[in-house]
Amino acid sequence: MEKPKTIKKPIMNSLKKHITVIVSMLFSTAFLSAQSVDLVANVDQMPPFTNGQTLNYSITSTGSPYNALRIKLEYNPSVLQLNSLTPVYAFGFTPVNDISTPGLVKYEAASLSGNITTDEVIFTIEFEVLDSNQAISISHNYDTVDGTVVVNSGGNDILGTANDILLETLSVDQNNLMAFSIYPNPANNYITIKNNSEAVIESIVIYTIEGKMVLNTDMTDLQKTDQSISVDVTSLKNALYFMDIFDDNGHKKTYKVLVSH
Repeated sequence: MEKPKTIKKPIMNSLKKHITVIVSMLFSTAFLSAQSVDLVANVDQMPPFTNGQTLNYSITSTGSPYNALRIKLEYNPSVLQLNSLTPVYAFGFTPVNDISTPGLVKYEAASLSGNITTDEVIFTIEFEVLDSNQAISISHNYDTVDGTVVVNSGGNDILGTANDILLETLSVDQNNLMAFSIYPNPANNYITIKNNSEAVIESIVIYTIEGKMVLNTDMTDLQKTDQSISVDVTSLKNALYFMDIFDDNGHKKTYKVLVSH
């Protein structure tokens, strides 16, 4: 009977080396693909608006650590006037902070000492409403040359999602449903819904950004006062979610909420 062939030691060492390289590449690729930073935009006011009213826009980063970002926002200067932009997170290096062109915001910042932690407010903007009869839109521009992007230490774009703000002018019935304040956002353990209208909330549903329902509750499950409702989000992971609020007339309003324990 022919003896089984043995693999010579140099060949075996070579195979081990190649396997090690392949495994390292797989782990490296998996790590890079798992890196993602979301830019979460919020405003502190909801329609209806009046001319001359101010609203504060903020943008927060959440997800993986990163090294630099560039944000380019567009808005209609006939509807909104930008009064001020206030940097919040201290990046260490901010080469671009340009609000000189009506309708355009350009902001670039980077770290000179390592990774930037997320769950930080990047900046806030105070806008003033010039025309309350038109919809308000504050949106990202993704031009390849100077559009919104988030970069890691390897120079890779790791931007996940970046939401735009669109506030429509409303009918009287819609105003009833829209007259709610949602805070805090980002939320730690509870999200409070303050009722500023006569609308009656029947249920609240929370989904992941992939569309998976993670919380479905009616009014009997909630902590309530006369003017506010508290939604317990302690069981939810740190992430961005959609929250649907339903009233007794079948209306639905969707909010984006960030949970950060």
